[in-house]
Amino acid sequence: MQLDPEEDGGYVVTLPDIAYGATQGDTLQEALLQAQDMVEETILGMIAHNEEVPIPSPAKGRPVARLPALTAAKLEVYHAMRQAGLDAAQLAQELGWPAKKITHIFDGYYAVRLEQLEAALAALDRRLVVTRNRREAKPPRSRKASSVIGSNRFPRRARGTRLCCTVLRTIASATLSYSWR
Repeated sequence: MQLDPEEDGGYVVTLPDIAYGATQGDTLQEALLQAQDMVEETILGMIAHNEEVPIPSPAKGRPVARLPALTAAKLEVYHAMRQAGLDAAQLAQELGWPAKKITHIFDGYYAVRLEQLEAALAALDRRLVVTRNRREAKPPRSRKASSVIGSNRFPRRARGTRLCCTVLRTIASATLSYSWR
């Protein structure tokens, strides 16, 4: 992602890998949050319109907007389906599922179960692997947020970690991880 300061304050964010779309924020943190949302919405829109979604280029020191794990997994199913030369109806037929179930997999507003994504990926000769990585440094949280993070709802060992989704081909050793730069 490209982050440019504005003359009158704030930042403008564009995505060189995706030829359209821009967002802005009054602060660096706000611009990065807007970029995260823009990346996800743009990719889900490209999937909905059956467009080719490019693989992100190397960051080379630029900021990175990461996709949520569920969206990254949906994107990998989409990439694998297109690489196999299938459309959604053909994938549904391959899995023995109703076409609506495949439509839900690619719908950004529909939370599918991981088992469904795993089954779709298995039919496309891939598998889903979830790993845990350390988060990048963040500014200190407010007291209220810290008390929620430290509560029983979030176990202590989970603090400071971020789940990311990595999908592996079962026959190749290449690892695909989605972070938009």
